Amino acid sequence: MRVYGFNDIDVQRGELRGAEIDAELLHYDGEAEKALDWDYLSSMFATAKAKLIERMTEEEVDDEMIQVVASMKAKFIPLETID
Repeated sequence: MRVYGFNDIDVQRGELRGAEIDAELLHYDGEAEKALDWDYLSSMFATAKAKLIERMTEEEVDDEMIQVVASMKAKFIPLETID
């Protein structure tokens, strides 16, 4: 299953990550996030992007970086894999 998310460092950098994971990991609260070292994870790109923009706004990240994130498309996010 494809998921998208980020950690605290990604918030400052304006980076959204993608990964291909075993869907079973989502049944265990926090296991997928722990395996990926992410603070936030969603199976929906738009939801993860909106949450990243929200966090960037809260942490007063540069508006230009926020605009770059707002223009991101899922097909351009490289996918990580976990073992």
